[in-house]
Amino acid sequence: MKKAITILTICLFTFATMQTTQAQTKEETIAWIKEKLEKYGRGKGAHHDYYVSDIHITECSITFTVKLQGNDKYYRTETFPIAANWRASYSGITTNTEVIEYEKVSWGKYYSGTSRTVGLEDREDNLYERMVKALNHLATLNSCEKEEEAF
Repeated sequence: MKKAITILTICLFTFATMQTTQAQTKEETIAWIKEKLEKYGRGKGAHHDYYVSDIHITECSITFTVKLQGNDKYYRTETFPIAANWRASYSGITTNTEVIEYEKVSWGKYYSGTSRTVGLEDREDNLYERMVKALNHLATLNSCEKEEEAF
């Protein structure tokens, strides 16, 4: 009986260890997100095609520049906090998180809102859903929560 319990304990421990080691680390998750944004970050706006460049990702935020296709002097740079509220949309991934930093250089009128979509070329199976899963996973790994103020 002791032998059976010992074997069962070892099996359970091995299974638990395998589950832990299969989770992506913060660094692996950031690298994967950046790779996919660099490779597929582009889309079609109302009047212009654009692409994503200059991607910087930390555990706390994601910053990228959106440039017009064929005219690099028109661009905008946006920074979002990493938060677990990304979802797949018809053309990429969308968040309801407000931009925490925004720089616009000569891009005409810009209407602010709380929803932002990052366009992605859908060239891999379930790319939008996998990107959402990776961003939401990264949100669970970050330690950047703002402290609640008393008032």
